[in-house]
Amino acid sequence: MALDNLQLPRSVQYGNSTLNIEKMLGGDAFNVVAASAYADVYIRVAVGERDTSQKMIVDAGKEVDERLELHFLSKGYGPVDIHHDVEGFETTTVNYGGDIPWRAGKHKRYLYGPGSILDAHSDHEHLSAEVMEEAVEGYKKLVWSALEK
Repeated sequence: MALDNLQLPRSVQYGNSTLNIEKMLGGDAFNVVAASAYADVYIRVAVGERDTSQKMIVDAGKEVDERLELHFLSKGYGPVDIHHDVEGFETTTVNYGGDIPWRAGKHKRYLYGPGSILDAHSDHEHLSAEVMEEAVEGYKKLVWSALEK
């Protein structure tokens, strides 16, 4: 598949750009060649302009079949810097988007929540009462830190 060999940009700060095929559908039966098909794809660009990465994806698809039509349904956004200046919290870079870029205002931006990011939104996501209680303390710490500044 052309997308397997696609070299999307990477950065030291944000790591690799990622391309996740979320869903593929097409055809009427397993033994009939599909007249059409589609796939939902999520792309996280770690550096550079969105248009550059989109062109790379379009070009890779056209190498497979000139008839391929690609529609980018979201304007998207580039990498998002999130504050991490409060002591006592583990930090990591993750390959996903969120709603922080759409929050208006000139204020600190923190992304925090209970549990592990490796379990979030998965079929095995779970939180114990103890983890929820720890999260309340973490939220308090973030709020007090913001109020002090």
